Amino acid sequence: MSLAQHQSLKGQAVLVTGGASGLGAALCEQLATRGARVMVVDLQEQAAQETAKQLVSLGCTAEALACDIGDNAQASHAVRHTIDRFGTIDVLVNNAGIDITCGIAELEVSQWLRVMQTNLHGPFVMAREAARHMMGHGRGQIVNVTSTAAKRQWPNASAYHASKTGLLA
Repeated sequence: MSLAQHQSLKGQAVLVTGGASGLGAALCEQLATRGARVMVVDLQEQAAQETAKQLVSLGCTAEALACDIGDNAQASHAVRHTIDRFGTIDVLVNNAGIDITCGIAELEVSQWLRVMQTNLHGPFVMAREAARHMMGHGRGQIVNVTSTAAKRQWPNASAYHASKTGLLA
């Protein structure tokens, strides 16, 4: 079912992580043009600002927030900031993700942990914070964007596969 076939998103407050480029930016545009108020959250502040500015130029309500979702405090802050700015959070889209492409023998523990922090731990913290608010209001949606990597594997992406499989579960 396409987004156009879903009920209107008019006035819904939506936070999209990794919203400044690629799939995240496309999701932000689709959500905004269907009436959602969009918080574009991304590690790259300037890119997030540009995406939000483009959405506003389309007549949509959008704001940007720089955030490293792999950091507990920043992830929690992103949800609280969205609630403060929009009065609520109706939808959380955990889209942000990273990969470090190399063989397991070359993969540093710090690199493994960074992928896990961004792709698995960050979405957990954000979902927990959003769910607390949503449960208090009796409604809300959390969408976790995974990858085909959650179902099949290929060389040189062990951390990415593990994180996306965990997110799917």
